[in-house]
Amino acid sequence: MGFDWVRPWAWRALLAASITAVSSAAQAKTVLVVGDSLSLGLGAAIARCFAPDADVQLVQKGKVNTGLTRKQPLDWVAEASELAKTKPDAVVMQIGGNDLNPLMVDGHFSPVGSDNWKAEYARRVGSIVNAFEDAGTKVFWVGLPYPERTDLQDPYHTINGIIAQQLGSGPVKYYDIWDTFLVDGKYSSYGMDLKNNKVLIRAEDGVHFTAAGYTREANLIVQDLATNFAISGADCAH
Repeated sequence: MGFDWVRPWAWRALLAASITAVSSAAQAKTVLVVGDSLSLGLGAAIARCFAPDADVQLVQKGKVNTGLTRKQPLDWVAEASELAKTKPDAVVMQIGGNDLNPLMVDGHFSPVGSDNWKAEYARRVGSIVNAFEDAGTKVFWVGLPYPERTDLQDPYHTINGIIAQQLGSGPVKYYDIWDTFLVDGKYSSYGMDLKNNKVLIRAEDGVHFTAAGYTREANLIVQDLATNFAISGADCAH
């Protein structure tokens, strides 16, 4: 059970808005944005933050209805190995919202949240990171946001914990956004945008974001991309 199918309009709009490039200049830094449907909105927001002449080529490789607990319709461990062969400068990943499925470990299904499940999930995260790092790609990993549905809160928090622990204090930049969009410690559909206006920031499904919400999320990452790769023209608040 996941969220990509709950509100089909949420990801169809994102697919329509998918950005493949900001700049096509030869010296442009290549940034892949990968993951489930959350990554599609994030990628579009990152693209909006860069000026049209910024030296960055953004490539959307996210896919709806995917995750790390199932290999259909996409095996992300295998896909990461293939994408790494293109040697992008950076990869931004956000995934996990659909990962509420048992995992096969040693020929047996391990339930969500069990010790074996956590260990196998961590192994898959590590495999993805290693594939990109071995290719010289800088990895930026964004955690899951706090969801509105109470039945998703514990599993999402567990997934974030596994990812954070697996990444540890290594070179991967991890963004913990669990509390970022809460208001007074609670879920809220509304929040402040980058111009300090109160706006709708969460989508109706209680997991995805609106354009304003994704822009706030992208703002956390864009400055790091700009700093790491000396990219000018980065401004999410314009």
